[in-house]
Amino acid sequence: MKIDPQILSQAAQLVNLHVSDLRPLGGMEGMALEFNRDGMPYVLKITPKSRENPTEAKRLEEKLAFIDFLAENGVRVSRPILSPNGNWVETVQTEKTIYLVNTLTKAEGKHLDFYQLRGGDPTFFQSWGQVIGQMHRLAKSYKSWQKDSTGRSPSSLIDDWQTEHQFFANWCQYDDVRAKWIELGHQIEKLPINRACFGLIHNDLHPWNMLVTPQGEITVIDFDVCTYHFFIKDIAIAMFFANWN
Repeated sequence: MKIDPQILSQAAQLVNLHVSDLRPLGGMEGMALEFNRDGMPYVLKITPKSRENPTEAKRLEEKLAFIDFLAENGVRVSRPILSPNGNWVETVQTEKTIYLVNTLTKAEGKHLDFYQLRGGDPTFFQSWGQVIGQMHRLAKSYKSWQKDSTGRSPSSLIDDWQTEHQFFANWCQYDDVRAKWIELGHQIEKLPINRACFGLIHNDLHPWNMLVTPQGEITVIDFDVCTYHFFIKDIAIAMFFANWN
Protein backbone atom coordinates (compact mmCIF):
# COMPACT_ATOMS: atom_id res chain seq x y z
CA MET A 1 0.00 0.00 0.00
CA LYS A 2 1.22 3.49 -0.83
CA ILE A 3 0.82 6.39 1.58
CA ASP A 4 0.42 9.98 0.44
CA PRO A 5 3.86 11.70 0.70
CA GLN A 6 2.44 14.47 2.88
CA ILE A 7 1.00 11.93 5.34
CA LEU A 8 4.30 10.04 5.28
CA SER A 9 6.20 13.23 6.09
CA GLN A 10 3.92 14.08 9.02
CA ALA A 11 4.18 10.53 10.37
CA ALA A 12 7.96 10.65 10.19
CA GLN A 13 8.06 13.95 12.06
CA LEU A 14 6.05 12.43 14.93
CA VAL A 15 8.96 10.07 15.66
CA ASN A 16 11.73 12.60 14.91
CA LEU A 17 12.55 11.20 11.48
CA HIS A 18 12.83 12.49 7.93
CA VAL A 19 11.26 10.69 4.98
CA SER A 20 14.78 10.17 3.64
CA ASP A 21 15.51 8.02 6.73
CA LEU A 22 12.81 5.49 5.74
CA ARG A 23 13.07 2.42 3.50
CA PRO A 24 9.75 0.80 2.42
CA LEU A 25 9.22 -2.81 3.45
CA GLY A 26 5.73 -3.26 2.02
CA GLY A 27 2.35 -3.92 3.59
CA MET A 28 -1.20 -4.64 2.46
CA GLU A 29 -3.44 -2.86 4.98
CA GLY A 30 -0.88 -0.15 5.71
CA MET A 31 2.76 0.62 5.11
CA ALA A 32 5.84 -0.64 6.94
CA LEU A 33 9.13 1.22 6.64
CA GLU A 34 12.54 0.40 8.07
CA PHE A 35 14.90 2.92 9.65
CA ASN A 36 18.05 2.83 11.77
CA ARG A 37 18.62 4.63 15.05
CA ASP A 38 21.79 4.35 17.13
CA GLY A 39 22.88 1.46 14.95
CA MET A 40 19.70 -0.56 15.54
CA PRO A 41 16.99 -1.37 12.97
CA TYR A 42 13.36 -0.39 13.62
CA VAL A 43 10.08 -0.47 11.74
CA LEU A 44 7.64 2.42 11.38
CA LYS A 45 4.07 1.31 10.67
CA ILE A 46 1.43 3.62 9.20
CA THR A 47 -2.08 2.18 9.10
CA PRO A 48 -5.09 4.04 7.67
CA LYS A 49 -8.45 3.71 9.44
CA SER A 50 -11.80 5.36 8.89
CA ARG A 51 -12.58 8.31 11.15
CA GLU A 52 -16.04 6.82 11.58
CA ASN A 53 -14.48 4.59 14.25
CA PRO A 54 -12.55 6.92 16.60
CA THR A 55 -11.49 4.10 18.95
CA GLU A 56 -9.00 2.50 16.54
CA ALA A 57 -5.98 4.19 18.14
CA LYS A 58 -6.96 3.01 21.61
CA ARG A 59 -7.56 -0.51 20.29
CA LEU A 60 -4.05 -0.60 18.81
CA GLU A 61 -2.60 0.76 22.07
CA GLU A 62 -4.18 -2.17 23.94
CA LYS A 63 -2.63 -4.66 21.52
CA LEU A 64 0.79 -3.02 21.74
CA ALA A 65 0.63 -3.09 25.55
CA PHE A 66 -0.01 -6.86 25.38
CA ILE A 67 2.90 -7.34 22.96
CA ASP A 68 5.15 -5.36 25.30
CA PHE A 69 4.05 -7.60 28.20
CA LEU A 70 4.99 -10.70 26.18
CA ALA A 71 8.38 -9.19 25.31
CA GLU A 72 9.02 -8.25 28.93
CA ASN A 73 8.46 -11.88 29.87
CA GLY A 74 10.71 -13.48 27.30
CA VAL A 75 8.68 -13.94 24.11
CA ARG A 76 10.60 -12.97 20.99
CA VAL A 77 8.40 -10.35 19.30
CA SER A 78 8.74 -7.09 17.40
CA ARG A 79 8.61 -4.98 20.56
CA PRO A 80 6.67 -1.70 20.56
CA ILE A 81 8.66 1.49 21.11
CA LEU A 82 7.17 4.58 22.74
CA SER A 83 7.10 7.73 20.64
CA PRO A 84 9.08 10.84 21.71
CA ASN A 85 5.82 12.02 23.31
CA GLY A 86 5.62 8.82 25.37
CA ASN A 87 2.76 7.19 23.43
CA TRP A 88 2.41 3.76 21.88
CA VAL A 89 0.42 5.28 19.01
CA GLU A 90 0.50 8.67 17.32
CA THR A 91 -2.01 9.80 14.70
CA VAL A 92 -2.17 11.84 11.52
CA GLN A 93 -5.70 12.84 10.58
CA THR A 94 -7.39 13.95 7.38
CA GLU A 95 -11.04 14.70 6.75
CA LYS A 96 -11.99 11.03 6.26
CA THR A 97 -9.03 9.02 7.52
CA ILE A 98 -7.00 8.60 10.68
CA TYR A 99 -3.50 7.21 10.17
CA LEU A 100 -2.15 5.20 13.10
CA VAL A 101 1.60 5.58 13.52
CA ASN A 102 3.66 3.25 15.71
CA THR A 103 7.22 2.02 15.98
CA LEU A 104 8.55 -1.50 16.60
CA THR A 105 11.93 -3.16 16.86
CA LYS A 106 12.79 -4.94 13.62
CA ALA A 107 12.55 -8.70 14.09
CA GLU A 108 15.59 -10.88 13.48
CA GLY A 109 15.51 -13.77 11.06
CA LYS A 110 13.63 -14.53 7.86
CA HIS A 111 10.55 -16.39 6.69
CA LEU A 112 11.07 -20.09 6.17
CA ASP A 113 10.26 -21.75 2.89
CA PHE A 114 7.41 -23.71 4.45
CA TYR A 115 7.04 -25.95 1.43
CA GLN A 116 10.52 -27.37 2.01
CA LEU A 117 9.72 -28.48 5.56
CA ARG A 118 7.45 -31.37 4.60
CA GLY A 119 8.81 -34.59 6.07
CA GLY A 120 11.97 -32.86 7.23
CA ASP A 121 13.48 -31.78 10.54
CA PRO A 122 10.66 -31.45 13.13
CA THR A 123 12.58 -28.80 15.11
CA PHE A 124 10.69 -25.88 13.58
CA PHE A 125 7.31 -27.44 14.38
CA GLN A 126 8.39 -28.09 17.98
CA SER A 127 9.54 -24.47 18.32
CA TRP A 128 6.24 -23.30 16.81
CA GLY A 129 4.32 -25.21 19.48
CA GLN A 130 6.62 -23.96 22.22
CA VAL A 131 6.14 -20.28 21.38
CA ILE A 132 2.36 -20.77 21.28
CA GLY A 133 2.49 -22.41 24.71
CA GLN A 134 4.73 -19.66 26.06
CA MET A 135 2.29 -16.94 24.96
CA HIS A 136 -0.72 -18.79 26.36
CA ARG A 137 1.00 -19.33 29.71
CA LEU A 138 1.67 -15.60 29.96
CA ALA A 139 -1.83 -14.66 28.76
CA LYS A 140 -3.23 -16.54 31.78
CA SER A 141 -1.61 -13.98 34.06
CA TYR A 142 -2.18 -10.87 31.94
CA LYS A 143 -4.30 -8.14 33.53
CA SER A 144 -6.97 -8.36 30.81
CA TRP A 145 -8.29 -11.73 29.68
CA GLN A 146 -11.86 -11.09 28.48
CA LYS A 147 -14.15 -8.21 27.60
CA ASP A 148 -15.95 -6.95 30.72
CA SER A 149 -19.69 -7.11 30.15
CA THR A 150 -20.61 -6.28 33.75
CA GLY A 151 -20.07 -2.55 33.41
CA ARG A 152 -17.91 -2.50 36.55
CA SER A 153 -14.83 -1.50 34.54
CA PRO A 154 -14.18 -0.14 31.04
CA SER A 155 -14.57 -2.87 28.45
CA SER A 156 -11.57 -3.71 26.31
CA LEU A 157 -11.65 -2.41 22.74
CA ILE A 158 -10.00 -5.56 21.39
CA ASP A 159 -12.49 -7.85 19.64
CA ASP A 160 -13.63 -11.10 21.18
CA TRP A 161 -14.33 -14.38 19.39
CA GLN A 162 -18.06 -13.63 18.98
CA THR A 163 -17.29 -10.40 17.08
CA GLU A 164 -14.87 -12.22 14.80
CA HIS A 165 -17.27 -15.11 14.30
CA GLN A 166 -20.12 -12.79 13.32
CA PHE A 167 -17.86 -10.88 10.94
CA PHE A 168 -17.06 -14.05 8.99
CA ALA A 169 -20.72 -15.13 9.01
CA ASN A 170 -21.68 -11.80 7.42
CA TRP A 171 -18.78 -11.97 4.97
CA CYS A 172 -19.46 -15.50 3.70
CA GLN A 173 -21.14 -15.58 0.28
CA TYR A 174 -22.34 -19.20 0.40
CA ASP A 175 -25.47 -20.03 2.40
CA ASP A 176 -24.52 -23.65 3.11
CA VAL A 177 -21.05 -22.68 4.36
CA ARG A 178 -22.52 -19.85 6.46
CA ALA A 179 -24.99 -22.29 8.05
CA LYS A 180 -22.15 -24.62 9.06
CA TRP A 181 -20.18 -21.69 10.40
CA ILE A 182 -23.10 -20.49 12.54
CA GLU A 183 -23.64 -24.04 13.80
CA LEU A 184 -19.98 -24.14 14.84
CA GLY A 185 -20.48 -20.88 16.75
CA HIS A 186 -23.34 -22.42 18.73
CA GLN A 187 -21.03 -25.27 19.74
CA ILE A 188 -18.27 -22.86 20.79
CA GLU A 189 -20.76 -20.91 22.93
CA LYS A 190 -21.20 -24.01 25.10
CA LEU A 191 -17.51 -24.12 26.06
CA PRO A 192 -16.52 -22.94 29.56
CA ILE A 193 -14.72 -19.61 29.67
CA ASN A 194 -12.00 -19.31 32.31
CA ARG A 195 -8.36 -18.29 32.56
CA ALA A 196 -7.19 -21.87 32.05
CA CYS A 197 -8.41 -21.95 28.45
CA PHE A 198 -9.31 -18.41 27.38
CA GLY A 199 -7.54 -15.08 26.96
CA LEU A 200 -5.72 -12.86 24.50
CA ILE A 201 -4.27 -14.86 21.62
CA HIS A 202 -2.28 -14.01 18.51
CA ASN A 203 -5.05 -15.49 16.36
CA ASP A 204 -3.02 -15.67 13.14
CA LEU A 205 0.21 -17.50 13.99
CA HIS A 206 0.94 -19.13 10.65
CA PRO A 207 4.50 -19.48 9.27
CA TRP A 208 4.39 -16.14 7.42
CA ASN A 209 3.85 -14.34 10.72
CA MET A 210 7.06 -15.76 12.15
CA LEU A 211 10.69 -14.97 11.42
CA VAL A 212 13.32 -17.61 12.17
CA THR A 213 17.01 -17.02 12.92
CA PRO A 214 19.76 -19.38 11.69
CA GLN A 215 19.76 -20.80 15.24
CA GLY A 216 16.07 -21.69 14.89
CA GLU A 217 14.73 -19.00 17.23
CA ILE A 218 11.25 -17.79 16.31
CA THR A 219 10.20 -14.15 16.47
CA VAL A 220 6.44 -13.56 16.32
CA ILE A 221 5.14 -10.65 14.25
CA ASP A 222 1.79 -9.17 13.16
CA PHE A 223 -0.65 -9.09 16.07
CA ASP A 224 -3.18 -7.18 13.92
CA VAL A 225 -6.03 -9.65 14.62
CA CYS A 226 -5.12 -10.36 18.25
CA THR A 227 -8.40 -11.42 19.90
CA TYR A 228 -9.99 -12.65 23.13
CA HIS A 229 -10.47 -16.28 22.23
CA PHE A 230 -9.97 -19.86 23.37
CA PHE A 231 -6.29 -20.79 23.40
CA ILE A 232 -7.03 -23.81 21.23
CA LYS A 233 -7.72 -21.44 18.30
CA ASP A 234 -3.99 -20.72 17.98
CA ILE A 235 -3.32 -24.47 18.01
CA ALA A 236 -6.03 -25.07 15.41
CA ILE A 237 -4.48 -22.46 13.09
CA ALA A 238 -1.08 -24.12 13.42
CA MET A 239 -2.53 -27.56 12.69
CA PHE A 240 -4.46 -26.23 9.71
CA PHE A 241 -1.39 -24.70 8.05
CA ALA A 242 0.84 -27.67 8.85
CA ASN A 243 -1.64 -30.16 7.39
CA TRP A 244 -2.78 -28.00 4.49
CA ASN A 245 0.84 -27.72 3.37
